[in-house]
Amino acid sequence: VGVVVYNSADVNTTSETVDVNVLFQGVDWTSLCKSSNCSYYLAQYRLDNNNSNPYRVWTQQGSPAYPTGAQLAAMRAEAEVAMAISPVLPGTIGFEIPALPLPAVHMLHVCGFEDGAPAPSQVTGLVVRRTTSAGKAIVRWASVPERCIKTYEVLWAGPSGAGFARVNNDTIFRVFAHARDGGAAEGCYKVRAVDYRGSAGPLSDEQCLGGTVQVI
Repeated sequence: VGVVVYNSADVNTTSETVDVNVLFQGVDWTSLCKSSNCSYYLAQYRLDNNNSNPYRVWTQQGSPAYPTGAQLAAMRAEAEVAMAISPVLPGTIGFEIPALPLPAVHMLHVCGFEDGAPAPSQVTGLVVRRTTSAGKAIVRWASVPERCIKTYEVLWAGPSGAGFARVNNDTIFRVFAHARDGGAAEGCYKVRAVDYRGSAGPLSDEQCLGGTVQVI
């Protein structure tokens, strides 16, 4: 079950905030989980001038006309939707959204998991392409069928043979721009899904970038 809350007044912006209480009345918790032994999690997504706002990061960097790789990485990280996840008791009807600014969009999403439920499915459809900029690659994949996904983790292993390591921040989007300032993005990639519980699914088949590749 999900609820979207917004605070808007056309183009007006103010430093004032408002505390919001959201009541879920008439929610059938058994529809979220068919078993009597379930755990529930609340995910809160936030979008406002201070969260999920790459333009703010760009202006703080001095509005560079030609951002460095590190500056682009900082902007891309801020472009991800800010999210916090916490467990909730079944039957909870009241949720607080403190200090909601103007303007802002906030979403509450409650998911139920049966005890012992499997981790998310394996990610498929992984594609890696080089970009026209040196040291950058675009990684994309297909979504998993599960709906309560916290993030997709992108793992990369470079030609040094150091092994796979995660290279992205939490994201619910199915595309990642891997930028290595002063380095090369050649190597192999894998992706896996992680749900609200923190359970990680199996890694996708790896896709490697190197040699003759398609340029986009």
